Amino acid sequence: MQQMSRDSQQQPKQQKEKHIDWRRDKVLELSVKGHNQTNISKILNIHKSTISRDIEYLRTIAKENLKQHIENRLPFEYEQCLHGLTQIIQYVWMLSEKSDNNIKEKLQSLSLAKDCYSIKMDLLTNSNLLKDVLRFVEQSKEKIGIEMEKEEIEKNEKEEIIIDKADEKEDDLQRSAENSSSTRRRESTYNSLF
Repeated sequence: MQQMSRDSQQQPKQQKEKHIDWRRDKVLELSVKGHNQTNISKILNIHKSTISRDIEYLRTIAKENLKQHIENRLPFEYEQCLHGLTQIIQYVWMLSEKSDNNIKEKLQSLSLAKDCYSIKMDLLTNSNLLKDVLRFVEQSKEKIGIEMEKEEIEKNEKEEIIIDKADEKEDDLQRSAENSSSTRRRESTYNSLF
């Protein structure tokens, strides 16, 4: 019975999520086609503030995707490219050595080897690309570090508040116990006198 009610509650939530995903896809599609927020709002018949939130969400997702791409995928792709060029160079040299009598083949192979060396050298020494990637990674690490510090500070502040409240409750209980004890002593003294 409970499972059925959970399923019936999840269906509207899933439909809402699908609708939001569809809307964001449409916002992205129209944005790619050069429409501004006002035009997108009119085309989809949705309030401009919703379109603005969707675009901000899409920007956040794009930043995360780019960050993941640079941190995770790009180094591997870079390494694959260098490795592939090295294999091509090895194969080209092997071909040029085998083409003893065919000068045209040998020259084409050597030209291809030269191009591969040039591309490989460009990849290894393209300082602008490497600087940009390193700067982006460092900035990302700094942002993550700052966010982690903020979270740690907030966590510590919350813990301090909890500890302070616990101390206050303990003090209140102690005062209450002392008051209770004091009251009992007074009552006992009063009862013994009368």
